[in-house]
Amino acid sequence: MVTTYIRRKDSKGRVLRTGESERKDDLYQFRYMQNGKRETIYASDLKELREKAQKALELKNIGLRYSTASINVLELVQKYINLKTGVRYATQVGYKYISNILEKDPFGQRPIRSIQMSQAKEWMKKLFYEDGYKYSSISAIKGVLAPAFQMAYEEDVIRKNPFSFNLSPIIPNNTKQREALSDEVLRDWLDFMKNDNTYSKYYDEIIVLLGTGLRVSELCGLTLNDLDFSGKRIKVDKQLSRTRDGKYYI
Repeated sequence: MVTTYIRRKDSKGRVLRTGESERKDDLYQFRYMQNGKRETIYASDLKELREKAQKALELKNIGLRYSTASINVLELVQKYINLKTGVRYATQVGYKYISNILEKDPFGQRPIRSIQMSQAKEWMKKLFYEDGYKYSSISAIKGVLAPAFQMAYEEDVIRKNPFSFNLSPIIPNNTKQREALSDEVLRDWLDFMKNDNTYSKYYDEIIVLLGTGLRVSELCGLTLNDLDFSGKRIKVDKQLSRTRDGKYYI
């Protein structure tokens, strides 16, 4: 018995290779297996599809996935941010601030697989020495980029996290050290508040803040159910916050 194999062709009569097919919507697709999962690439013409397929197989040989290895830094950060749920409004503002920086900076448009650790360090130095960002701001930026790239590493998109380094040896920490009030100054300040007609109404709140270390927002978020007078304990699990348009919420 002789088996005859018919070579598949597209609508233009071109022979299709293994994994290639032409869809009813006129798109071409290429399917292949990687790490036990089926990957699919689409293109509007056969030439473009084969270029993408060749790149995908090259990435596969070094352990990277085509579907995500081509995304840039900004897209990776946005993907990381979108996966975060239940974040505070202030945190959302911080995420937006970092996204805006990456939108304007050419570094944000670079493919994530092209970033080396030395280049990440150089960008941190550029933000400090050329762009004038403070150490605290750069630390916040790195605090988002490092876990975003770690997510890409854990998904086998990149082979190493280029932001897994300490920031302090790269740029000087110019954050001003906060000094606590001396006992003498603290006594004078409390005596003034206690006897002043305007500020005496805040005296009890100031005593609580000094004695517990609570943030003002946490103090304003306390309810009667949070106060245990017999056990002399305060439960802190919420805070009072405000949006940009002035609306308060817990």
